[in-house]
Amino acid sequence: MGLTTEQDLRRGVAAHKAGNFKEAERIYRTILESQPRHPHACHNLGMLIMTVKEVESALPFFKIALEADPTIQQFWISYVDALIKLKDIDTAKHALARARKQGIKDPSLSSLEAQLPPSNTKDNGSMGGTLSQGVRDTLLHHYNSGQLKDAERLASQITRDFPNDQLAWKILGAVFGVTGRRSKALHANQKAVDISPRDATAHSNLGVTLKGLGRLEEAEKSYIQAIALKPNSYEAHSNLGLLLQERGRLTEAIASYKRAISLKSNFAEAHNYLGTALKELRRFDEAEASYKTAIQLKPNLRFAHSNLGILLQELDRLEEAIRHYDLGGPSAVCKILECLYINQNYPELFHRINSISELDPKNISVAAVSAFVSNQLDRADPYPFCANPLGFILNKSMHEYEQNGEALIDNIIEESDKRNLAWESRTTKNGFQGPSDFFDNPSASTAKLQEIVFKAVEDYYNYFRDESNSLIKLWPKKKRVTGWYNRLLKDGYHTPHIHPGGWLSGVVYLKTVDSVHQDEGAIEFSLHGYDLPIINENLPRKLHRPKRGDIILFPSSLFHRTIPFREETERSVVAFDIKED
Repeated sequence: MGLTTEQDLRRGVAAHKAGNFKEAERIYRTILESQPRHPHACHNLGMLIMTVKEVESALPFFKIALEADPTIQQFWISYVDALIKLKDIDTAKHALARARKQGIKDPSLSSLEAQLPPSNTKDNGSMGGTLSQGVRDTLLHHYNSGQLKDAERLASQITRDFPNDQLAWKILGAVFGVTGRRSKALHANQKAVDISPRDATAHSNLGVTLKGLGRLEEAEKSYIQAIALKPNSYEAHSNLGLLLQERGRLTEAIASYKRAISLKSNFAEAHNYLGTALKELRRFDEAEASYKTAIQLKPNLRFAHSNLGILLQELDRLEEAIRHYDLGGPSAVCKILECLYINQNYPELFHRINSISELDPKNISVAAVSAFVSNQLDRADPYPFCANPLGFILNKSMHEYEQNGEALIDNIIEESDKRNLAWESRTTKNGFQGPSDFFDNPSASTAKLQEIVFKAVEDYYNYFRDESNSLIKLWPKKKRVTGWYNRLLKDGYHTPHIHPGGWLSGVVYLKTVDSVHQDEGAIEFSLHGYDLPIINENLPRKLHRPKRGDIILFPSSLFHRTIPFREETERSVVAFDIKED
């Protein structure tokens, strides 16, 4: 705790003790503006609110204080006391049990416990009784209102105290899925299925997770099981359709979407998915009709507007496409820029870029398009994320960080080749790609690689730390890494792409191509992508011919591709994104 915060807290406590509640509240809230989870400020504000206002308003502050530091006895006493005053007896018992598990043995807790009526519930093998409806309602509120960290904390606590509570496992699975922790999501959703094998929703959730992990056959079985248990589950039919579409079985996918729609005619999402499958079959009129039905049913369905925009752009109906992209949310913003560039509406193009710069200075897709169009039109790039991404490539090596780098590489290759890999993807051609869970539940070798990656990322930041773009100036204070394994075979390559979900991206080279054709298997960086028209052929590019153990880092907004190779060999890498946490 910094000196200024400590002094402010002492002033607040002094005002509180002196009965100057208004000044004490002002000081506590000032501390919480800069440190929203400061445990003592939260607790003291809760105590003050209990004194001058009402207990229910104080409860959230006690909960935050406990989550921030569960070792403080007074926090538990205040929290349990408030629950008893609110007559939430079940939650109070649950909190007392948690306090005991934490090792809290204060006599005041025993006094509070004496105020509680005896439990009439039977022990179900957990810490004590069944979960109260109040705790369930709180858990659902956290999740449904988007408070995912709070939902995760509470669900994790419940699964420790009540290991057979299926709702908590379902919520954990959903939170892990949304936040990209797919291996953990798999464990949680499998637990939910094990607890209640006849719960169709649990099987469907498990299918979603398996699909995200690239385990498509298992996912299909989960969806089929969900439908067998609940044939009228329109969501399970829709999920099955998405999986079949990903596997290229478009006719079957369309049948699944239509079955979902027959069960729920106003299922806007299914109409949208149907449109995407029809578009893949180039049945454009039917696809357009499906998208418009989805929008009619749910006018604010952003991805339906975005998908309709993509179709209209492909049909060269650019003005119509822009109107729908405008309703497609942040992910569609860069598509508007593409249409304006193709339509040669350059004043509006740069007006839009300048407006986005003020509202969202770290949109990776916008950064990519802005860098390209500015180069082509010989304009200064107005978007602040990284105006010169080709100047922000840094090459490191595993051997800088690990003395036994060769052995580590061999171990990683051996482990990775056993992973569940999918043949080809949107950008991987003639090769395999794994799901983005490479660093989840890591082995010793993978954990070591993750440590090396973070060291290299820190070196990247230090190398460019004096630069003034948003990439560096808004460098994430909290970061996480997602990674995936790629293995290309002869004639394999990656098409030009960026990583819209990343901040900084990188590649660790495990096997490289030793070709007489020197550029084969190399990584090429360029400003050009999305098949946008090239006006100025003098387009800057950079080529890196990798060596085994290389770690190359670059802004996630920079287009890159792998040049195909003709040798009878393999190219294996771990690609990764550093993301803002």
